[in-house]
Amino acid sequence: MAVHRGNKKYRHLDMSSERNLRKYAHFIQQKIGVNLNSFAKLEIENALDNLHHLNEDTKHLFIKEMARDCDSSLLGEEEFTWLKNNVRACNWTWLALKSMSSEALVEMSNPSETDNSRFHPTPIFDHVVTLKQVSSTTERYSEIIEYFDLRQSSISEKQNLLNSLKSIWAEMTPHQIELKWLDNKNDEQCSWAWTYILNSYISTENLTPITLTDEYDSIYASLDFWNAHPDSKILFCQKLKKAWDQKVFRKKQGNKVPLNTYITKEARDMLRLLSQDKDQKMHETLEEIINNAFNRY
Repeated sequence: MAVHRGNKKYRHLDMSSERNLRKYAHFIQQKIGVNLNSFAKLEIENALDNLHHLNEDTKHLFIKEMARDCDSSLLGEEEFTWLKNNVRACNWTWLALKSMSSEALVEMSNPSETDNSRFHPTPIFDHVVTLKQVSSTTERYSEIIEYFDLRQSSISEKQNLLNSLKSIWAEMTPHQIELKWLDNKNDEQCSWAWTYILNSYISTENLTPITLTDEYDSIYASLDFWNAHPDSKILFCQKLKKAWDQKVFRKKQGNKVPLNTYITKEARDMLRLLSQDKDQKMHETLEEIINNAFNRY
């Protein structure tokens, strides 16, 4: 634990980490009911300075207890590397935690237990994390960290839950959908694909993309989190691609309309030879012939 460089009264506290500061602020709120405006270092020091109802010895013990609580309940940064370095894993984990019931969280936190009734109910994600609208993978990663840091449970339970989620994700990885045609820099394409998913039967709850990047990430997040057989996902993505191709085709056609008619094989062959000689498509040659004939009419 790093030594606090400011007031010697707080030498037991490591104020160098945002995670620690948030944990200290949460501890103060839980223990003495003081809600801080933020978890900034100065806010925490002021809150501790204002504990006038405690004598110096009691305050000292309170600070030491706060330090021990922080040191014994935060998972190391390295435990979250698989989320920090993988956008899809991070977004899936965030959605999984947001949707899990208290009972499911208890079971995943204590996988070796056959009777989980003796455990206290585990607070669900939204009861621990500060409620706000997130619209980026970076914000979702921060909320995952916040949940694990502030959830009232043992370090082993937190480790079990994180490992359980990591194992589930690893099992899903071989079946991941890859939309190779989807361009993460194409605003029109990503917006269209996201709207298509919004209008489908796939749940998009909790996903509210604002930027192009998050729209792209949310497309994959919704597909990854969709609890369907891999074949069903493949079929859906084939329909998605076909619908996009049709949209592109219609756009290219512009004011063109289909012409349903029959001509002889000889006429078709002559039209093909003419178009090849002019280095045109057959419909372009046909239009040119019609325009020239009409102009001479």
